[in-house]
Amino acid sequence: MSKDLFNINRIKSALDQYIGDKITSDFDLNKDLSPVKPKLRDAAVLIPIIIRPDGLNIILTKRSNNLQHHPGQIAFPGGKVDGLDNSLIDTALREAHEEIGLMQKNVEILGLLPKHETITNFKVTPVVGLVDSSYQPRIEPGEVDEIFEVPFTSITNSKNFQINYRVWGKHKRGYYSMPYGPYYIWGATARIMRMFCDILDEFNESSARTPLDSINTEGADGAYPAWISFLVLAGIFAFIPLTVLYGRSIAPWIMPGLMVSLLGFGVARKVRVYESFVEGAKEGFLVALRIIPYLVAILVAVGMFRASGAMAMLISPIAVFT
Repeated sequence: MSKDLFNINRIKSALDQYIGDKITSDFDLNKDLSPVKPKLRDAAVLIPIIIRPDGLNIILTKRSNNLQHHPGQIAFPGGKVDGLDNSLIDTALREAHEEIGLMQKNVEILGLLPKHETITNFKVTPVVGLVDSSYQPRIEPGEVDEIFEVPFTSITNSKNFQINYRVWGKHKRGYYSMPYGPYYIWGATARIMRMFCDILDEFNESSARTPLDSINTEGADGAYPAWISFLVLAGIFAFIPLTVLYGRSIAPWIMPGLMVSLLGFGVARKVRVYESFVEGAKEGFLVALRIIPYLVAILVAVGMFRASGAMAMLISPIAVFT
């Protein structure tokens, strides 16, 4: 499987597994300016992804300067629902065909993103689709001035997004933007891109988790699975009676065994956070170093216990019943 097809499958999986219902809005950064229960009209846009020799690209348009609404802005192909559309996917595909000449048969639907509410009172459903590489752009002059592509990696890096502010109607408003070359991508398009980025990030993070994390009962305070803690503590305290009973035969294995247990515990705790086994191992080693003084104290106490002759007092009753 090629790297690009692998990435496409991961995108599809991320969209399939996303269970959130978060609706984004042009007012996300301006909650105090958000209208109360506005009457919204349904619309849909297509996020067209295409495989190129250098990797995945997203197809975008520069709206015609002659349009009444949002002239000259960067946008996904799309528009409001038509009475003949059977679904929001139909709306996105129809608009893409009208604006950039993309035939519906040349698009494989990968999934949907959460809806986005615009300042112009539209509730937009972003439809993600894979475009056949044979696609040849065709501009609708009345709606589109230019068709161009940006690398898909541009939207998968949250560092590429900015938050800017402008004064509109005597109010300072914040908005997302993602400059790319000569193009200034902002507003609803940038917000939808950022939402897509967040969903992919969540999926990648969950995919990187270890099997232990899949049953993690981690809380807000950073607590980790109780059963892991129980096993580690049980292992530590099991060595104490074993040492008392068997003495030197098991003593040489105590410290290495505990070190391995603690190192594994540290890795289990931290490898998901660092997304690297090496970094997780380093953290595990530090965890072990912090606990070693307590273990040494336990071993010293055991040694003193044996030297005092108390061990014989404990073992002799056991011998009577064996």
